[in-house]
Amino acid sequence: MISIRTKLSLWLSGLVIISTFVAIVIFESMLRQAFHDSIIDRLEEDLQQVLLAIQFDNGDITIDQSQLSSFYKPVYSGRYYQLNMDHIELRSRSLWDQRLDIRPLTKGETRVWQTKGPQNHDIQLLSLGLSSETALVQATITVAQDLSIGRQVFTQVYGTKLGVNLAMLLAMIAGIFYSFKAIL
Repeated sequence: MISIRTKLSLWLSGLVIISTFVAIVIFESMLRQAFHDSIIDRLEEDLQQVLLAIQFDNGDITIDQSQLSSFYKPVYSGRYYQLNMDHIELRSRSLWDQRLDIRPLTKGETRVWQTKGPQNHDIQLLSLGLSSETALVQATITVAQDLSIGRQVFTQVYGTKLGVNLAMLLAMIAGIFYSFKAIL
């Protein structure tokens, strides 16, 4: 027959294990969502910056590099932009000899998705359809960010949190058994 002390210790240990598992799952979900939201927020800021740098002049379209972040200059920096029109494609220097496979969008239409990018890394992309009635131009502007660095940070943070939680779980279970042994 199992003693009351053992039953209570097992019951409390089970409760602590279940609550720790639920907390780990919730934390991972919240951290993943925060990571995704921060990437989208950064892409929206990048999109606004590139939009401000686009210039229409006598039917030509250019992107004023002086108005853009230096992140777009180093090759494969992890931050990219590409402007697609009927027969013209303007890309950031950071894309080097790569191009993003972009589906044309209508004015005001947006698209958020992930795909493989330069160096076969996963990238998050945000596209916006543009149109200029004065220049009679339709275009799609896309900004992208490499996800590999962010995923490394996510893995490190989550791994550290998981290790701390498991150590705390073991300490709580040991404390439960020790305290019931001392009390009863």
